[in-house]
Amino acid sequence: MDKNEVLKRSQLEKNDEINEYIDNKTTQYSSIIFVISCILMMILSFQSSKQAEIFYTSATLFSTFLCIYGWTRYYYIRNKWSFILGLMFFIVTCFTIAKVWMIIW
Repeated sequence: MDKNEVLKRSQLEKNDEINEYIDNKTTQYSSIIFVISCILMMILSFQSSKQAEIFYTSATLFSTFLCIYGWTRYYYIRNKWSFILGLMFFIVTCFTIAKVWMIIW
């Protein structure tokens, strides 16, 4: 292949490196903001009359995110601590879902 063929093939590719870089950065920052907002909601829930509902709902979102993060990390890099982290947060997620269910009903 000559330069022109490589250039044509590169231009036809849908996955541009800059788009992948931007997606990675966006995912990183949005994950950080999500975790911070969940923690903030859990802390601020103590100031509300609906403290239990807000706390357990935020904790459910937070633990679900960390569970999926741990298991996805384990899937790609096979780090056993990531699996254990995911398993621990799965148990926390089940507990918080049960608490929310009991509060609602």
